[in-house]
Amino acid sequence: MIDVNTAEILGVSTGFGESTRSGTGLIGAGGSGGNAGAGGFDMSSSNFANTLLGEAVHAAVEPVARELESFSGNVPTTKLEINGLIADFTDGIAIINVGSASGLKVGDRLQVKRPVREIRDPATGKVIRSIENAVGELVITEVDAGSAVGQFSGSEPAKVGDAVRNQ
Repeated sequence: MIDVNTAEILGVSTGFGESTRSGTGLIGAGGSGGNAGAGGFDMSSSNFANTLLGEAVHAAVEPVARELESFSGNVPTTKLEINGLIADFTDGIAIINVGSASGLKVGDRLQVKRPVREIRDPATGKVIRSIENAVGELVITEVDAGSAVGQFSGSEPAKVGDAVRNQ
């Protein structure tokens, strides 16, 4: 198991499997489904688990899966930052300018904040901070790649240009 961001090895597991039955046929006789003739097999078939090869694969994979699961606590979590704006607001329904491409999904809850004033650097005129008031919450009900729709609830109606952020 490797962290794709840092290339750090988070865990290693190996497996070995043997069938406890004896016999010469590894995969059974005949074909099934679209396979024809001896030697044909389908690893997704329910019959595969009952073959010598199927038993060996199961014996190898099961402990590997358990070991990898034990390493799951080592996997770093990443919190996505959602930052967008309300593009349209009508009758308690808001459309925002961020969607699934930003990591947003149905059921997400976003804070809705209204800019009150901007603080500018006196030397450059660049905005260095924006002061905002919380006006409510948006629960996402529909998402596409570049936008989302949500049900708004709050102390006052949302407005076009209000900021939305994950909590």
